Amino acid sequence: MINKSFLISIFTALVMISSNAFAVKDIPDVTNVKDIKQLIKEAKAGDVESQKKLGYIYEFGIDSVSIDSKKAVHWYNKAVEQNDTTAMRFLGKMYKFGIGVEEDIDKSRELFIKSAEAGNTTSQILLGIMHDVGDTVPKSDFEAVKWFRKAAEQGNVEGQYFLGVMYELGKGVPEDFVEAFAWYSIATSQGSFTAKQSKEALRDRMIIEDISKAQKLSKQYHDKIIVKK
Repeated sequence: MINKSFLISIFTALVMISSNAFAVKDIPDVTNVKDIKQLIKEAKAGDVESQKKLGYIYEFGIDSVSIDSKKAVHWYNKAVEQNDTTAMRFLGKMYKFGIGVEEDIDKSRELFIKSAEAGNTTSQILLGIMHDVGDTVPKSDFEAVKWFRKAAEQGNVEGQYFLGVMYELGKGVPEDFVEAFAWYSIATSQGSFTAKQSKEALRDRMIIEDISKAQKLSKQYHDKIIVKK
């Protein structure tokens, strides 16, 4: 049987110790960048995707372009000025870890929250985790659930899984196996193997009537979230 608290702890540890963990989703596609000069020209002209790509390229380096953290911060800032929610998270990471800019936890937190409030599901997941452990924000299971739910209801599979975990463990919400099973089912339908394992383990702890309720609830969520999406 999967130890859910341990699993969240491992995921959280990866997020907290690795700056790259803040760029695991919706990263810019830089695989086809052939002409860096043309990309810079487009970025200077105000193209937000080019600005974000340049920030990413300078942060990690590709081919002939060397890592330049200060330039990465510059171009992420330009994209943030145009309200790009992914760039907000990337820049928040730079401030959190002091990469290319002086470490500023308040600024970092402000950017993460702004990105999450604007609907970026990866930022919502990260903010939920940060509240779960009390990293730069107040420790609060209630707030963690709030952000996991926002991501889950937008179709984010990680949000759906973590929301299921919170219901199963009774963290930030009353313990509710029916809700947990329903959210695990939604995440499973989107390809989450971990959610599938959790659902099957939870099934062994539930009575038939509650499993039936959970399946009906899962269908409702599926029609509202997945089909609508």
